[in-house]
Amino acid sequence: MDHFFQWAVSHKSRIVGLWKILYVLLFSFLLIGALSIVRQDANAGNFFVLGRQAGQLGLVLFIVIAIPGIARRFGFRHPAIVLLKVFRRYFGITMYILALMHAGLVRFALVAAGLVAMTPVPTFILFGTLALSLLFLLFFTSNDLSVRKLGVWWQRIHNLFYIVMWLIFLHVGFQRLSIWTILIGGTSLIEFASFIWEKKYRV
Repeated sequence: MDHFFQWAVSHKSRIVGLWKILYVLLFSFLLIGALSIVRQDANAGNFFVLGRQAGQLGLVLFIVIAIPGIARRFGFRHPAIVLLKVFRRYFGITMYILALMHAGLVRFALVAAGLVAMTPVPTFILFGTLALSLLFLLFFTSNDLSVRKLGVWWQRIHNLFYIVMWLIFLHVGFQRLSIWTILIGGTSLIEFASFIWEKKYRV
């Protein structure tokens, strides 16, 4: 693990370069898929399914991003967690793009095509849209320039992550009970417990 950690850190610029290619591909899938759904061509159904899968993968990445903070508050250390922290920003950007793809392909494109009414907005979509809106602030400020310019406000903005976590839980939970509800709900409870642990035992 130590060898892999050293290799990943020493090749960080190349790995980030591959990540940027992934961003372009994901945005391309989003645009092509949204156009396919609006036009209702032969691939529309496949892109709708892709949108649902993007949401599920985005949820998994959201949980992965939460791990370093939870581990730190519980006092748990491991090279894998340190490595995750090194690339946490890029996991976060990927997570946001997947969330945007999810919303775009399973909701916004359907509204644009006139297949789904814009109003009334279901409760779970309301929570999901609010979560996506807050995630945009995190996505937009996930760069070194924002860290320098915003100062203490950068951390305050990124603390919205913990609010988003509960919004995602409500977004998933108001649809149905599923493995995804259990995963994000369990992570939210562990996150909450880690704050209590830190305050009680690590102050």
